[in-house]
Amino acid sequence: MATFQVSNQTQLDAAILKVKGGDIVVLAAGNYSSLGLVNKPFTSAVTFTSASAATPANIAYAKAINSSNVVFQNVNIGRAVTPGVDTEWSNMAQVEYSTNVTFNNVKFYTTGADDKYLGRGLFVRGGSNVTVKNSDFSHLAVGMATMSMSNITIVSNKFHDIRIDGAEFTAITGGLVDSNSFRDFRSSPTAHPDAIQIWTSGTNKPTTDLTISNNIILPGTGGGGQGIFIQDEVGTAPHQRITIRNNLLLDAGNYYNGITVRGGRDIRVENNTSISPTGDTKNFWIRLDNVVGAVVKGNLADQLIQSKSSNLQLSGNVFLNEQKSFATKIAGINLGANATVSSLIVPGVGYQLPSTTTSTTTTTTTKIAAAPEPTLTSTTTSFAAPTLSDTLTPISTSTSTTTASSSEILTSPQPAGSLSLSYTEPVSVATLLVAQNRREKGSFDL
Repeated sequence: MATFQVSNQTQLDAAILKVKGGDIVVLAAGNYSSLGLVNKPFTSAVTFTSASAATPANIAYAKAINSSNVVFQNVNIGRAVTPGVDTEWSNMAQVEYSTNVTFNNVKFYTTGADDKYLGRGLFVRGGSNVTVKNSDFSHLAVGMATMSMSNITIVSNKFHDIRIDGAEFTAITGGLVDSNSFRDFRSSPTAHPDAIQIWTSGTNKPTTDLTISNNIILPGTGGGGQGIFIQDEVGTAPHQRITIRNNLLLDAGNYYNGITVRGGRDIRVENNTSISPTGDTKNFWIRLDNVVGAVVKGNLADQLIQSKSSNLQLSGNVFLNEQKSFATKIAGINLGANATVSSLIVPGVGYQLPSTTTSTTTTTTTKIAAAPEPTLTSTTTSFAAPTLSDTLTPISTSTSTTTASSSEILTSPQPAGSLSLSYTEPVSVATLLVAQNRREKGSFDL
């Protein structure tokens, strides 16, 4: 295993040409225009990480295409965007047709669009076993979008200052969305903002075997948004075996859809809280339309609405439109931005604090397996500096005193300077369909 120390774009590009399974690439603080991995099927994890988590390297654009066993950790991924040039689907990071890719403690962001946030933090299409954890998504039109893949794990992330959707899922087979925070959305009802959305945009395949659990969705200082919105737009691809369990949702009084499933089979909605202020005119409801087979139990919500659904099992729920006085037990229901998680908990019904005991969540499909993450405490191995045949840009090298078995090393790291970037990313047909569908879906608000 080798550790590559890099401090500028040229050195990073050279390291990418050299790395093998098990290697680590350590980025000095500074700006890097891109980190691109194409056709890199590593046999074990290759990690790209900052030299210091306190001063992370900034990567303007990162991608992994037809690659496997890649870890991005302790880095920032994002750049300045320009209204009229960049769009809501301009990607900061992109993973396509790749397996075992992990983002850990990554900040996805944009700057430069004021409150009209543009860009998408992460786009994932095809492949399997992608994990995003302990990361932050902010100042984006869309936090992340995934489509046509299997085994996605989204755990312990923060989504805030988002204009449209936090996390979007299309044609996913197997996955876990757990213990994420969504708040401070900067949007309007016409944008149809959702914290978590599952849909059939651009495809006729449903999402199956997905668990959405222990997520916190609060308005914070923003205008709120819809909570968990699941819809089969094509009408022939109902989403199947979706479990929505122990999520806490509070709206600011601007939206209806707390937890909505339109087109589903074998759905479980258990122990969730979905409420809004008592004086508002919009119930933050649980809604089931065209659902065949559902368990709805132990929930605390403003209202339950069902239409054209069958084989529903209801038990132990409290709906405030029927039991108005129960709202007095919810200390934080009218506190808005000052509401805390503990002030919204009523013992015995709805959301409860998750147990601190470590548990394993599995789906009925393939076991979710993220790429292993090497640590920086492993032995560092020196490597030969790239020659002119290895890279398009010459790299200065200095030869150190070595033993017979050692080799040359790269030049001592130099601080990476600031970059002025002008970047236009190709847009695929599928991503255009996603954007088009998003603009049109406002008609599905109610």
